Amino acid sequence: MANTLLNLSFFCISIFLSSIIYQANAESRDDLPDDLSVKLNHKHHKLTKQKLSEFHVYWHDIFSGSHPTAVTIIKSPTGAVTRTSFGQINMIDNLLTKWVDPRSEVVGRAQGLYAFDSLQTRSLLMTMNIVFTGEEYNGSTITILGSNPIFDQVREMPVIGGTGFFQNARGFATSVTWLRKKNKDSTVEYNVYVLI
Repeated sequence: MANTLLNLSFFCISIFLSSIIYQANAESRDDLPDDLSVKLNHKHHKLTKQKLSEFHVYWHDIFSGSHPTAVTIIKSPTGAVTRTSFGQINMIDNLLTKWVDPRSEVVGRAQGLYAFDSLQTRSLLMTMNIVFTGEEYNGSTITILGSNPIFDQVREMPVIGGTGFFQNARGFATSVTWLRKKNKDSTVEYNVYVLI
């Protein structure tokens, strides 16, 4: 009985002290000195009103021929013939074009890698920079990092940043496979939406 009363008293005191501490932390922090926060210079940090930009490109993943743009750098450790190719990593420097034909106007390159990241489905972890080579955005990049379940009709991946014209970019990209050949070559349509 005495033990139960002691435990109950300890519990009630703990609840009371916790509520006081919580309330003290939840109150306004006007007492903080001004030097703990800094006002950003919007022009210096390019924090102007955001604008939505949309890009439509075709991504050409070429494993065949004498000038491949995609190569396997690590084969699947679970065996050469697995259902999902789990663990395989491919490095890319893929051509990005304005139209589905790889001979159409080049707008940039997709550089990075993708890894087969699932034991259950054919899914890729995409780590890719879209490097623009056209006049308006020449040298600027958009970075995409995310999951790409390649047999879904439409896939969505996050845009996590960029450089040059696309500094502080955020948004998403959708991809749709247009062509997949037996030699592993493929053409994928990308629609990229970024806030800059």
